[in-house]
Amino acid sequence: MNERAIVYLTQMLDCYENIPYLDWPQHELEEFAFSRCAIEEILQLIWDHPWTLASDIIEDFVLKMEFYKRSSVTDDQERIFSVSEETALEVLQEIESLEK
Repeated sequence: MNERAIVYLTQMLDCYENIPYLDWPQHELEEFAFSRCAIEEILQLIWDHPWTLASDIIEDFVLKMEFYKRSSVTDDQERIFSVSEETALEVLQEIESLEK
């Protein structure tokens, strides 16, 4: 049911492997890592729920990240969840177009 979404997310992760990031500023490196972690988490959620539309799973993930962002205590926590939410929203747009 979610094969195309899984392929797309796997390809995204493969792209993250080929990017040279050794000379990046610390904040960009962190955002890169947070984004990659969000994609890995979304991919795992899709694998764990094969009979649920990938877009529904990602929408739930976005809502969780929004909740965590709003309930964050520190700026670092807010940034982590904000980057994760933004990444998930970008992925959601692509997955919705794949599902059509």
